[in-house]
Amino acid sequence: MGWLSYHRPKGETDRAHFERELLSSPEYEIVQCASKNRVFYAAIRTIATGEVWALVVLMRWARGRFNFAYKDMHESTGPYAADAPASVLDVLTPTDNADAIEWRERCRANLARRNTIRDKLRGVIADVVIRTAEPVRFENGLQASQFRCVHRTGRTIAWQAITDDGTRFLCNLGSQWEERHRWEISAPAAEAGSGPAPPSPSRAKPGSDDEEALLVSGQEAG
Repeated sequence: MGWLSYHRPKGETDRAHFERELLSSPEYEIVQCASKNRVFYAAIRTIATGEVWALVVLMRWARGRFNFAYKDMHESTGPYAADAPASVLDVLTPTDNADAIEWRERCRANLARRNTIRDKLRGVIADVVIRTAEPVRFENGLQASQFRCVHRTGRTIAWQAITDDGTRFLCNLGSQWEERHRWEISAPAAEAGSGPAPPSPSRAKPGSDDEEALLVSGQEAG
């Protein structure tokens, strides 16, 4: 099935919306569901058989009259999107469909990877230095593989990039940096703080004298 576009009013939950659009028949019911990165994942029970299978719905929002579009897929089609949470996966009944089994395995692998990342993130506190597997190139023309955590509040982290020649500047690694980059902690807080004091934010050096304290955005160097 291709994409279906139409006007969707704002303020309605994904569950309520798709219960009406896709599951209005009394033959089915949603057991568990969740939305992640514009994908709706749902464990659906077929009432007659008791089978619980996975529904994956890709979503797009846009401006204009047709502000919403979706594409729904059964797990047996092996959807590319495979970030279903454990709450959905745990209630699915066994299946002998090879594509569905492979999709569930990919979801479990992604869950394990994110759990590993979450455990690593607990160690990222002020003064900790991380190293990325690939250098990150920034808008100021510089690139770096080491980044010092200047300050952290919840999931929000202020970073200072450290180039190979020792240049330091405040930078922005972007959203979901912890999943987009391969990285490890290279220096814990005590060790990272034992060297020369880094420049203060007001003296951050992003590449030119008139750009002091600029927060520089970057992307992985290709």
